[in-house]
Amino acid sequence: MSEIGKRIAAIVHAGLAPHLKAQLFRKRGVNFFRTDGDALQVVTVQSSQHNYGDSGKFRVNFGVHFPEVAKVLHGSDRMPKVPSEPYCLLRAIGSFPDRWWTVNPTTIAGTLASNLGSYWSEVVWPWLDANKRLPEAANTLEGHDLVAAAAARLVLSERDEAVRLVKARIADLESTIQAQSAHPEIVELLTARLKDVRDWATGHHLL
Repeated sequence: MSEIGKRIAAIVHAGLAPHLKAQLFRKRGVNFFRTDGDALQVVTVQSSQHNYGDSGKFRVNFGVHFPEVAKVLHGSDRMPKVPSEPYCLLRAIGSFPDRWWTVNPTTIAGTLASNLGSYWSEVVWPWLDANKRLPEAANTLEGHDLVAAAAARLVLSERDEAVRLVKARIADLESTIQAQSAHPEIVELLTARLKDVRDWATGHHLL
């Protein structure tokens, strides 16, 4: 591990790991995970690919995952054996400002670790706890991915809601295709996505 990698790991260990341990998260490398409620909760520490020498950045990515919803949405659950945040069905990225933590020779490790602990208590943990049940997570999903939200509603046996969400997504895509008519390459991508949504919805008898 590089020197900056070791320093970031030490700060995470001091500022974040105690909170995760207290909530019985398991650790594998940069990934922390546990099951609570209906959800698999995942926290992944991502270091910037541009870290070099004694300076670098990292951020804390977090999300929740529902295997049964993933199976309805994708046909299988794509979460790897060691859970990692990018595979989560519902990711917090996009819900909060993109926050990177900077580490350089002037960084006071104790202060940064303390701030990281506060970030856990004020941002990460409340979000994870609020979305550990599928009904609440399904509501949050509506602001991220309408088709995934529809899959969640199917798991919850709320077919009418799933139909509403799929129709809303189709209408949104159709409107965007019209608006982008002057850009054939974008229209091509959107049309392919529209076909995927229609095929998925038809396969689940939502259209």
